[in-house]
Amino acid sequence: MKRVFALLCAAAVLLPALAACGKKTPGPEEPATAPAQPAAYAYEIQTTVDENEGILFQFSRPVFSGSSPLAATANQVYDRMEADYKDKMNAEAPNPTDEPWNYTELSELSYEADGVLSFTTQGDWFMGGVHNSWVTGHTFDFNLGRELKIADFLRGDEEEIRMALVDAFVREVVRSIQMSDMDDAFEQSGADANFYLAHDGVHVFYMPYVVPATQDGVDVLIPWGSYLIKSEFRPAEITTQLVEEITAPVDGTTGEAESTIEPETKKLLQTKEELVAYFNQVSDQVKIDKPGYTWTQQTSVENITSPSSAIEWLAGQAMKFVSLDVLEMDPAAKGADHRDFGVWGQTWGSRLTPQATQKASLTDKGNAWELRVDLKPEKRGSLPKTEPEHDHGKVFKVYTYDQIYGAVEPYAWLGKIEQFAPSYHDSWAVLTIDKETGRLVRAEYMLTMDGYFKAKPAVLPALEATCTISQHEIYKIG
Repeated sequence: MKRVFALLCAAAVLLPALAACGKKTPGPEEPATAPAQPAAYAYEIQTTVDENEGILFQFSRPVFSGSSPLAATANQVYDRMEADYKDKMNAEAPNPTDEPWNYTELSELSYEADGVLSFTTQGDWFMGGVHNSWVTGHTFDFNLGRELKIADFLRGDEEEIRMALVDAFVREVVRSIQMSDMDDAFEQSGADANFYLAHDGVHVFYMPYVVPATQDGVDVLIPWGSYLIKSEFRPAEITTQLVEEITAPVDGTTGEAESTIEPETKKLLQTKEELVAYFNQVSDQVKIDKPGYTWTQQTSVENITSPSSAIEWLAGQAMKFVSLDVLEMDPAAKGADHRDFGVWGQTWGSRLTPQATQKASLTDKGNAWELRVDLKPEKRGSLPKTEPEHDHGKVFKVYTYDQIYGAVEPYAWLGKIEQFAPSYHDSWAVLTIDKETGRLVRAEYMLTMDGYFKAKPAVLPALEATCTISQHEIYKIG
């Protein structure tokens, strides 16, 4: 009988914990330095209104002039668009009803800064059946003398850009995503994705019916402050320059600490919301840049308690056979898959929210910034199916339903686990960020939870126990 109890305890408490925890690629070349004297350019919006066979057609476009060689190239883009519009007007079947039909392609300036101009063309089509609308964008840099692609604005190689855009698409579309939708989104992402610029950031527009129920397409925003945006394209008022932690001077007076940071940046990253957002950005950047890392992990199982003294004793005996040494985990080479950094199997490193954060702080460490977040306690009645279903799983590697229940599957003939409920507490993460590069160089995570489990042996009454499991990880990056 003791053998049965020992196996149950080991399977239900120790094996799941151990099974669950034990186990830059270069981007495209940066744009050339802009000439000291910006190129001269000018444009005007020209509009055409036609009615043909009972259908109202409207078209507008920019017409460029000026000394820049790009003017002729930019005009060619819209010459082709205008020719396609006329073909559409001449090929469309006449309207046999009294109901108004229309086809419009109307262009307007959506962004202008330092010789970079971005135009959107809003398309709208109604021919008595399904209504259809869409957006196309074209962006020109009159200093560099060429039309820009989205890869000019985003960090990473073509595959990294594609995956980042697909991830942003999925987060934008909150409804259920079918695999066919994902395939279409994947095709419309990448270095040639359809995009335009606006005051709030880079917009990527996915054409209608990528998601079948979305007739107007999907507009995904990448804010100017996002880690994905190359710094040279951010507007002057947007920066990810960190600021020093604001503290009281040692003499007891009030005021700000001395700093070499420019005064205009001191307003940034002072609130919990700002610090949490930067925590996510820096963590995510590791999986974009793929700089390589080494990491260690140490797990401890303590405070095993149960209404049955026999269970406590047997669990203590079983613990003698468990190694709790610091484990050197498999490293990730530069450019290799970094999905195991931070949270298992995700293209992102963190999705922490301010609501789940108890406190956040930023400390000046000389050549580096130390960014710490402490999470609020989180009590759950069951394990998540996937890690991000729990707030802690948006930052840490947490145990999932399959990991725990799968670990005891070989012992099903002895009984089964009826419940495993985690209660997270005293969990924190600290990121060390190099000041010069703004990149993460070290990450330390401490996840702590009290696990309650209830098991039903095959031939005995149900038993229950609790234990405290802590998981300490340290990553050295680059």
